[in-house]
Amino acid sequence: MEIISFRVYGIRKRKRTNTTISKRLYELAQNFQGDFEVLISGLKDIVGEFCSDREFQERLISPYFYEAISANDLNYLFWQYENYLRQTEYLQDELIGFREYTGLSIEHIIPQVTRQIPAWMPEGFWGNYIHSIGNLTLDLSWENSAKSNFNFDTKYNYFYKNSRFRCQQELINFTNSDSSEWDETSITKRQTKIVNFAMMYWDYQSR
Repeated sequence: MEIISFRVYGIRKRKRTNTTISKRLYELAQNFQGDFEVLISGLKDIVGEFCSDREFQERLISPYFYEAISANDLNYLFWQYENYLRQTEYLQDELIGFREYTGLSIEHIIPQVTRQIPAWMPEGFWGNYIHSIGNLTLDLSWENSAKSNFNFDTKYNYFYKNSRFRCQQELINFTNSDSSEWDETSITKRQTKIVNFAMMYWDYQSR
């Protein structure tokens, strides 16, 4: 049900009033006779029909991801990603609860409004990268405001490097190895990592 809620309603944006989905869920509940295999199979069918892997991935890699997904669903995705890092790369860290910090928000690594357009930035960058999943990270609202529209180097040295969130600390690993910039190469690499995580974590077929 968590996968249905996140994939079908959160990412695919199916209406919560969709009578077809509601009817299917109601029928599964009404007809349940104790066979969990049948129940799970029915739930998987709903995910596959209303948010296939292709649809799920298309929305995750959309250049308009930030604008298309609700703030709560964005926070939820990046909170799960933060805990994924703590379970796989930072094993000494405890997992954090979704309500552990008040005021979760989403930070644009390259800000939506920049003080100065970098020399490396190509034409069309804003439309293709600024709101993509690779340019977003979990943050707290008051810290997000403090970061303002500084460039990546300033943000990393004063904020990200010592952040309470591992998903901010790891950003340095995605800088362009040739230019040391946070650019389209960085955003694409990070997008790939987060999308691969999401496809694995919310994989309905393997559960």
